[in-house]
Amino acid sequence: MLETDYMKTFNLLSEPVITVQTGDQMTLPEVMDGLSKGLVTSFPNLISYHAKVWHCFLVQLAVLAITKFDKEPASSDEWAQALSMLTNGDEYWDLISEPGKPAFMQSPLNEDDQAMVHASSRRDPKRTPDALDILVTANNHYVKQNRNYDASMEDWLYALIVHQTESGYGGVMNYGTARAASGNQSRVFAGVFQIAGKFMTIDASSWFQQDVQALLSNRAAASSKEQQRFKKPGVLWHLKWDYSYVQPKPKKGEGKEEGEKKQKRAVIPKNSLPVTSLDPLYIDQARVLKLFQHNGRIEAIALGSTAERVHAAEFQKDTDPWAILAYKDDKKGQVGYTPWGYPEKSPRAFDYRMISDFLTNDEYRFAHRDYVDWEADNLGIFIDFVRKGQGKTLGHKHIFVPLPRAAKDIFFGGEDKNSIMKQMIELTKEYLSSLSKSVRVYVARGDMDRARDIKFIRKPATGAAVNMVSDQAHLDIDGYFMREWAAIVDVADDDEALEERLVVFEKRLKKTCWKVFDEFLSRGQVPSSTRLRSESRARDALIQGMKRKAA
Repeated sequence: MLETDYMKTFNLLSEPVITVQTGDQMTLPEVMDGLSKGLVTSFPNLISYHAKVWHCFLVQLAVLAITKFDKEPASSDEWAQALSMLTNGDEYWDLISEPGKPAFMQSPLNEDDQAMVHASSRRDPKRTPDALDILVTANNHYVKQNRNYDASMEDWLYALIVHQTESGYGGVMNYGTARAASGNQSRVFAGVFQIAGKFMTIDASSWFQQDVQALLSNRAAASSKEQQRFKKPGVLWHLKWDYSYVQPKPKKGEGKEEGEKKQKRAVIPKNSLPVTSLDPLYIDQARVLKLFQHNGRIEAIALGSTAERVHAAEFQKDTDPWAILAYKDDKKGQVGYTPWGYPEKSPRAFDYRMISDFLTNDEYRFAHRDYVDWEADNLGIFIDFVRKGQGKTLGHKHIFVPLPRAAKDIFFGGEDKNSIMKQMIELTKEYLSSLSKSVRVYVARGDMDRARDIKFIRKPATGAAVNMVSDQAHLDIDGYFMREWAAIVDVADDDEALEERLVVFEKRLKKTCWKVFDEFLSRGQVPSSTRLRSESRARDALIQGMKRKAA
């Protein structure tokens, strides 16, 4: 071990590492103080899909610190004191430490693994912060890894937080965050916030203050039993983790009386923390990671664990404030709302159709709805996650929707307002159904009877043509559906204005269908000898279909 390797620790409480909108770098306590006072508006070095993770981390950390400190710190010095109290020491906020000592979001390595840090044959070396990144596509072309060789300590900080709090299951001994819905799914973030300015930007301070105050108010209203959990640990890296411990298998017949039937029950691994032993807003630490300095550069090593850091079998009782909750009622009797995750092989597109389902279907609920000032102006909702697969990711999914003034009625079951979205969805389905029928007429070369034949409809070539047109139509509609919905809901109490807005929306649907249809016809997918008849009859079919919708 080189003595010079640990000369620079990058302590977050005392060393400026985090860049703010002015270009200045701040310590973590200075950032917390600046956010509390409205002085920090953005973090320019954040990658877009890191932003929500960073926001949630800061909010959780602030609420935990205020709870521990018994009041909101009034200065950066007090914030430093409050953060230090969370870990019972300043040394736990070092980004780099010796292998056998804990560091920020890093547990100490076991004796057998400590020598590996500087060994040339060490396992899974991470030489750049983006090597820790979770956004890697199967073909590694969307965002490539190991490209950030000029990385700063700030880049390592963001990568460390994202990896520890958002990672999904990554294979054997690579467990994901307990806040993910399950298995191969990553953590989903959904929240409501105030939009700043005409460009609909997010002010970091106002967003931070809104969520911190909302979560503190929610805590103040909690029952005495729930408040007992607020005294439990909220950060994990200062707690011991024997990540290589192997749970012994029970001997046959052990633990039950003679004649007693074997009962299935969850066994909490000895080296896992039960979720009920933690503060509900605990900051997860999913993986075994260690940052170190090697030959003048910062690198990281990643190791596997024999069990998850947090055992979350009871997780449905501990809702993530930024989760989408899905109602669960299965044969095992597990009833209640649990975190929703985007399935790896889901055929559903993440667009206006899924958002409308979230807003109108009683099976879904936004955990964040209970923490929002619904009287505020210019509210918007965001949903953000990295679609996860085993050992890969399938892209960053993000959607932002400005909310109408009647947003509260929608989120808390306003049937009149929700029925408008259902009406819009049904209207959209009808127009796209007419568009699909017209495409089949064209592919059938104008033969109307053939276009209606079920065998022809099921042919791969027919399906490919219809899907291509439908996908493009959905993509175009996704660009304006939610804005039209917000405008319509805002005039829902005026029957005449409501009818006018619905007519405007219907005209946009017609325009979209004709635009996509004309683009499809321009590709000329039928022989030239029958093209004129095919186009003419397909256009007539679309005209007739739209007439029926108007009627």
